[in-house]
Amino acid sequence: KSLGYVLDLPYVCLIGTPENLKELYLKTDLNTSFELWKESIMQHIQSEIFHAANIGKQKVMTTNHGNDMILFLETAFLAKREKVHSFLDRLNRRLNQLLPGVIMSWGIGRCHEGERTFIESYEDAQKALKIGRRKVGMGCCIHFEDTRIERALLRMAKDQEMTEIVNQTIKALIDYDQQKNSNLLETVIVYIQNQGHTSQTAR
Repeated sequence: KSLGYVLDLPYVCLIGTPENLKELYLKTDLNTSFELWKESIMQHIQSEIFHAANIGKQKVMTTNHGNDMILFLETAFLAKREKVHSFLDRLNRRLNQLLPGVIMSWGIGRCHEGERTFIESYEDAQKALKIGRRKVGMGCCIHFEDTRIERALLRMAKDQEMTEIVNQTIKALIDYDQQKNSNLLETVIVYIQNQGHTSQTAR
């Protein structure tokens, strides 16, 4: 509050990482170190974040930590996705003008209520970004809500008994595929990649 932030609004955490700064730096002919250039770029990205939020008449709090831009964006509980994606569309357009070819990966947390809203949304965004990078690769834009299957699998992987059950199940699928020359295991993988959407999996 002493910094002028309005803490009573609903906020959602976004963590964005510019993935290819080193490659972009190597294309420049500047006589400066990568670290100084990167610091300047991160400051420019912060400025663009404020600009994109101002256009959308949204409050924003932002900082950078290492390669990550961490921001809390004012949103709404009912129209969170629309507000977040409108903001990211504006921001990405401006970033591509500032730094053509930049690849940004985004993890988007949930909008929580109460005094733990900031830490919980931040943890959501961290998990979403980590899963998105592993699943989609560079340039991902993943909401925490869309990682249910991956989070369930990660939770199960930590349980010894569940690991044994899963391994026995997968072994049965592999054995069946080899015997019948089928592709049940591939079907399971595609089903998971499509977030459990059966019509997309079928296509």
